[in-house]
Amino acid sequence: METSTNSAESHLLTRERAAEYVTWRYGLPCSKRAMAEYAVRGTGPAFQIFGRNAVYAVEAIDAWVSARLGPPQSHTHARRPADEGLAA
Repeated sequence: METSTNSAESHLLTRERAAEYVTWRYGLPCSKRAMAEYAVRGTGPAFQIFGRNAVYAVEAIDAWVSARLGPPQSHTHARRPADEGLAA
């Protein structure tokens, strides 16, 4: 999948292409069905409606993935911010 990095233009991707983009760009598993479920739950990237189709801006997908990724960890016992208040 090829995408332009020209900041002057914003690309809109269909739900299927958006899922493919997540897999291509980040190597993360993502499907059209998962993107649809995220949209229903309100947990996916921002999208717009064009006719009967949801379309996603590449920038919105990138921001969504970035927000969902945790920080780099050196081992499996690294504490997440949500764990800070929990006793060991």
